[in-house]
Amino acid sequence: MKLKLSKMKTITFQQAPTKHHIRFIILLSTLLLSINGLGQNVYWALWDEWANNDWQKSERTINTYDGSNHLTHSIAYQWITPPGVWQNALQIDNAYNPDGTLQQSVAQGWDTGTNTWVNAFRSTYTYNAAKKVLTNTSYLWLGSWVNNTMLTNTYDGSGYLTQTLNQSWNFTGPWKNTSKTDFFNNPSGTVNYSVTQTWNPSNVWVNSKRNTYTYTGANKVLTDTQENWNGSAWVNEIKLINDYNGAGFVTIALWQNWNGTTWVDNRRSLYSYNGSNNVTQEVNQVWEAPNWLNVSRVTFGYTLGTEDFSLGKLLVLYPNPSADIITIKTNESLDNTNYCITDQTGRLMQTGQLNPDITNIDISQYSSGLYFFRIDKNYKSSIKILKQ
Repeated sequence: MKLKLSKMKTITFQQAPTKHHIRFIILLSTLLLSINGLGQNVYWALWDEWANNDWQKSERTINTYDGSNHLTHSIAYQWITPPGVWQNALQIDNAYNPDGTLQQSVAQGWDTGTNTWVNAFRSTYTYNAAKKVLTNTSYLWLGSWVNNTMLTNTYDGSGYLTQTLNQSWNFTGPWKNTSKTDFFNNPSGTVNYSVTQTWNPSNVWVNSKRNTYTYTGANKVLTDTQENWNGSAWVNEIKLINDYNGAGFVTIALWQNWNGTTWVDNRRSLYSYNGSNNVTQEVNQVWEAPNWLNVSRVTFGYTLGTEDFSLGKLLVLYPNPSADIITIKTNESLDNTNYCITDQTGRLMQTGQLNPDITNIDISQYSSGLYFFRIDKNYKSSIKILKQ
């Protein structure tokens, strides 16, 4: 397959990153950034598809974080059969502003002809004083970065989002309107309903869809009902219904379609969590009466953290898992502090002293398995290290 990235050059891929793969990593990166904002670092994600009455490998991502727990790099692989190997597909590198907001993301596709990464698309962001996104501009690589789309957000005096405007670039400029969504908010700041309109050839905004929301007592979305504009009235189209567990996390997201008389089941996503309320798996199914049929699933793996928060306040250890070098970034002055690494039996593997701020430790000679990092500051807690 071929993916044309430039007017001057056609890049040949073993299996080109399709819209499905690109959508997967974009959605996954958005999710990872959201999860990361809660301090829950997702180290890997595996996407399976249901075929021949079993789960079949499809895509996977491996993620890297910096010492501030910002997601800096995601690489997506696609499963190639035959011969049954993981093939590079797409990677995204994120850069951050000093205040921790996302500055830009650059995506590259894998060129199997040269075994190199080639630019594909880029997104840049601007913010208001409250660190809310003002603009998100995307670019395509056509030998140089070329404007593609721009999203502009507007907020009211309370900081609530009131409008998103989408525009596209026609290679010569200027920006052309494509669609906009106006948000009508409740006093609590939740969205009561939103109206999306498209820009028609007569340069007039015309209705497209309307979404109306209901909420739980904790202001979590309970239902999202979408209506489409038929030219004279709003008509039911799709409804999302969320179920939550006792901790307030979504366990089932159910989508229903309007058949002209009533709502009928269409598809659903089932979510599982670990003891820390981190999402561990999402299973997507479609309704084919009388059964729910599997379509795809995403399984998430989390980095190993500290066993005791007191140690976690003093330092950060990354990447984890690691195959060779681990980095220790101290949050206090711990230079010349002794450290040790032991295996699961308590056998001493390595000792040393921490440097100011950053210490790199080579564990490449360790056998694969679980190890424990400790410092000599009367802290009995440890950080688990998974050696790949």
